[in-house]
Amino acid sequence: MVSDNHRFIQSSVSAPIQIKKTVRFFFYLFTLYMVLPLIDVPLLGLSLSAPIMFLIALETFFRPPFAQLSHCRRWVLFALCIWLGIFLSALLNGILSGGTDFDGDGLISIIRYAYWLLVFVITAYLISEGKLWSVINRLLTWGMLGLAALRWVEVLLFSNVGAWTGTHFMSQNNYGLQFSTFSPFLFTWLLEARGKQRWLAVSANLILWGAAAINGSRGSWVAIAAGVAVQLLFFLMVRQKAAIPLIAMLLVAAGLGALVLSTPNVVARAVESRFSTFNKLDQDKSYLIRQLMNQKSLRLFSENPLIGVGSSRYVKESVPLDIPLELRHFGQYHYDTKSAHNSYLGFLAENGLAGTIPFGLLLITLAVRGSLSALRLVRRGHFWPAAVLGTFVSMSIHMWAINSLTGSSTWFVYGLVAAMIVTASRVRTSKQPA
Repeated sequence: MVSDNHRFIQSSVSAPIQIKKTVRFFFYLFTLYMVLPLIDVPLLGLSLSAPIMFLIALETFFRPPFAQLSHCRRWVLFALCIWLGIFLSALLNGILSGGTDFDGDGLISIIRYAYWLLVFVITAYLISEGKLWSVINRLLTWGMLGLAALRWVEVLLFSNVGAWTGTHFMSQNNYGLQFSTFSPFLFTWLLEARGKQRWLAVSANLILWGAAAINGSRGSWVAIAAGVAVQLLFFLMVRQKAAIPLIAMLLVAAGLGALVLSTPNVVARAVESRFSTFNKLDQDKSYLIRQLMNQKSLRLFSENPLIGVGSSRYVKESVPLDIPLELRHFGQYHYDTKSAHNSYLGFLAENGLAGTIPFGLLLITLAVRGSLSALRLVRRGHFWPAAVLGTFVSMSIHMWAINSLTGSSTWFVYGLVAAMIVTASRVRTSKQPA
């Protein structure tokens, strides 16, 4: 799928470390699971990614060759500062409340954040040190195509076209978030594919965009569009010729979309019905609930800006809300138990400035240095950095409408960007071409 001309040639400052085959296998399995999180551990209800990452961590930390950590020291420091902020928030809330605001859920949440931050560090370390970009790119591309095909399989089996029609393998919101997060890898495949494979890449993008359309997640529509716009703008700035296939793909998709929507069919009705809600968001209950949860997040933060309310405490805390008329059929208690519906404001409310400042600095670093790193690598003839940057942008946008910081795939993407920054830094200091 990825031509030899666009693979990362292992000729940078240092040779890649020799990662054991077992570590590579488990990390590749973990990567595929980030796109297709369909199976849980039987009886325990745990994500399958947790035991896989545990095996990777054992091999990585306690056996050679975990010797080049200096290249990832910045990311380890960020992870430690974020976790310490979360830990201090929970601990101080427990002390100040006499123990009532710290319970088993809080302890579990702290442990889970340690795991997610471990995902971030190990992803950055293994990919950058082991030069795994070629395989990771393939896995994310094919995994995304598999997920899109799976959503169409649901349509064939259950006729669940459109929002609120009931999905089975994953929830509608989870489908939407996955589409938002990893769709840039399929879009960039248009540039990497050659010959007959180019037609497969075109078909794959049409399958994905069609699946996102019939899934009905408005957040994914906005995020995917933003990711496409960022990638297209990126190539127009850096490699104009590379933008031609992308523009052609968008014209083909627009033409087919117009054809489908112009004829009476179940897909057209579902998409038009969902799209029409953008014109009346002030009456849309889903949107109003998200706005109400944003109000709760900001009020919880204003009550305790330094340490927040504590990890996992969001659904256990109550603050007076100005509930709009359209939502008053339920009382205050009903909305007290809802999730934040916004990753950033929810994190701010729970962990206050103690956790949010280091997390915010991480995001700024990933955004700024990630953009510069992608620019440098694309200029050297690689296309996968544009996919990594597009993934970071589209996922970050969707996270304004969903609480997804408490998931492995989010921190995995942060690790991808960090690994790209390390890779670009080595290329910049190398006397040899990448």
